Amino acid sequence: MRVRVVEWLAEGRDVRIFTARGEDSHPAIRAWCLKHLHRELPITNVKDRGFVEFWDDRAIQVVPNTGRRADGAE
Repeated sequence: MRVRVVEWLAEGRDVRIFTARGEDSHPAIRAWCLKHLHRELPITNVKDRGFVEFWDDRAIQVVPNTGRRADGAE
């Protein structure tokens, strides 16, 4: 994922870290970004309509406005 993010940043994409963790976790996230990406990224816990993609290790995609899983599982 780090390689993917580095590529997106090189392309000039707006990349943000979305976390449900509280503000107290932000220093650790910033430190990781500096160590692995050589820059800080914006950190947020607020979804906005500007999201184009959302990458996560546990997310389940749904068909917009239906609540049905996109993979067809029940």
